[in-house]
Parts: sequence; structure tokens; C-alpha cells
Amino acid sequence: MKSISKFGIALAALFAVVGCSKNDVLKSNESDNGIRFSTYVDRAPQSKGLITDSDNLEIHGFGVSAYYTHEDDWSENSVPNYMYNTKVSGGDWSYSPVKYWPVESEKISFFAYAPHNDANNGIVLSSVEKAGVPTLTYSLKDDCGVDIVSDVIMNRSKSDGAKVNFKFNHILSKINFTASDGVNDSNTQINIKSVVFNSVKLVKEDLYTFPTIEADTEQGSWSGANVANFNPVQGSPFAEIIAAPTPQNYGGINASDGIALLPNNGKKVSLCANDQYLFLIPGDFELKVKIEYEIITRDHNLASGYVITSGEMEGTLPIGTLRLEQGKAYAINFKITENVLSPIEFGAVVSGWDSTSSTEINF
Repeated sequence: MKSISKFGIALAALFAVVGCSKNDVLKSNESDNGIRFSTYVDRAPQSKGLITDSDNLEIHGFGVSAYYTHEDDWSENSVPNYMYNTKVSGGDWSYSPVKYWPVESEKISFFAYAPHNDANNGIVLSSVEKAGVPTLTYSLKDDCGVDIVSDVIMNRSKSDGAKVNFKFNHILSKINFTASDGVNDSNTQINIKSVVFNSVKLVKEDLYTFPTIEADTEQGSWSGANVANFNPVQGSPFAEIIAAPTPQNYGGINASDGIALLPNNGKKVSLCANDQYLFLIPGDFELKVKIEYEIITRDHNLASGYVITSGEMEGTLPIGTLRLEQGKAYAINFKITENVLSPIEFGAVVSGWDSTSSTEINF
């Protein structure tokens, strides 16, 4: 049987600042007076797109622009006159051509980001001719999957050390989707078959301005572009976030492919395969979602030993409910409650005896 229940899904948006789990500094390019680089970023699980950690940095590299200001500090008149979008990659953080430190009293400021831009990841760095703070424009692609990080090293001279050590901070927002049930019934399992976004509104493209203060927690800023409609296309995470549903077996009961919510007192289960995430531009976020599910109930009185029913539910996270911030991770939970499932209830009364007429038999 098929039932459709339209309702406001209980959407819980929880966030926490991404913790810093530092990778070991890798071996750097050795040269007596050459500028050398090393870096570490937060470790994170695999994602729908490119997760930025040291392993991927070695492959895809990070970009560096360097501003040579002689004995003066960096200023709004400075230009990237020593390096521009130089790609640093590999286990030894190599780059070409190698640049060398000027005399110890002279200064260079470094602006770095990762992954290094290419034709596919939507990152465009500001022009080599632009004076002042560099910027990058990011256009959200259909895969929603580039984890962008950045850092700055300001007014550095050779006397501070030949190696430039970047500590990258995440500048996008990370989202994970989970589901839970509020059904306290050991005989019932809910199986999530699909999660499809009917419409999404978010920041599709925005301008990021690098920070100019060198600090562990210092972040640049996004311009705060207006949200726009994002139409999910087939194959994108927003079209179907359950990337690899698996056949479910519930005590010998074969159910459809999907994600099982076993009776677990409301425990949240990730809907995305292998703990995958979406990386989105900070700003307001809205979504409308449809979830298809199965209800599997064990009943030994039936010949099959169980019964399976299916249904759909729809919900909305309205605009203004959740504003994404850079460097923060969010969990959006879809909660399936007993009210949604509408358990069958019974009521009974016994009518009185009909005594309006009688038959008398004489012996």
C-alpha cells in the first residue's frame, strides 16, 4: 500500500566549528636560499567532491601569490610582483621557477589557497595586476564538492626562517544529511529508499576576500551575494543524496535498496554514502525535499512473517531558518515520527442486549 504524508519535516540544524587536527609537516624543497613551503590542514572524511587534506594537496596543489615590498610592510598599493598563482604540489611541496629570499631586511607577504584553480573547480583568482587584497570568485558546480581553504603569511623576511608554513582554514560550509526515527517499536524498521530535493535556494556564486592579518583563526570574508534558485540536475548530490544505496536485510526480510533506520531511540544515521558531505558558499539556505521510505513490521502471525508498506513525505527548510557560516559544519536531520507513520489504532464497544421483545414458552 502507498501512503503520502505532506508535513513539515523536523529539521534539526546543528553546527560546530571544524576542529584542527594537524597533519605532520612534510619534507620541503631543499635549497640554501630558496623560499620553501610546508603546510597542514584539517583531516576530514571523503566527500562528494574534492576534500582538501595533505594527500589531495600533494596531487592538486595549492596556489601562492607573493608580494615583495622591500623594507616596507604590505599595503593596499602592493601587487603580486614576486609570485602569482604559483602552483605548489608534490610530497616535497615543489614549485617552478624557484624563488629566492631577498636580503634579510626586506619583506614578502604570501597569500595562499587550495585546491589550485583549474577549469573544473569553479575557482577564479583575481588578476595579477590587481593591487591590494587579492580575491577569488567561486562558482558552485553541480557536484557541490570543492573544499576551499586559505591562509596568509604577512611581512615575512629571511630572518624569520627560510620555510613558509601555511595553516589553512576552511572558508566554505560543510553539510551532512542524517535521518532518525522517533518510533519506539522493536518490531518495526524504517528503510529510507530515496531523498530527492525538489528545489534548493542558496548562494550560487560569490567573491571571497583574503584576510590581511596573520592569525590561526583569522578568516577572510565573502561579499554576501543574494541567494538564487538552484535547480538540481540528474547526477548531482541535490538530485539524489543517497549515492550508493545497498540492499537491506532485516532479520531475513529482504527490503528495497536504501538506508536502514533500525529501532535505535532516535539515533541519527548518515544518509550519504561513506560519510560524504556537501560544501556550500556561506549564506542563507533553503530546501524542499521529498523522502521515500518503507515500513517493515515483523508479524509471526502472517504467513510471510512480516509486512512491508511504503510512503512518501515532503518537507521544507524555509529561508532564514539556517544561515551558513564559513568554516562550520552542519548536520540537517530528517526525523520520522510516530505522527508521520500514523499507526493503526483500534477502538471497541459492546452493544447492550436487545430486550424490547420476548417469547414465552409454557410447559
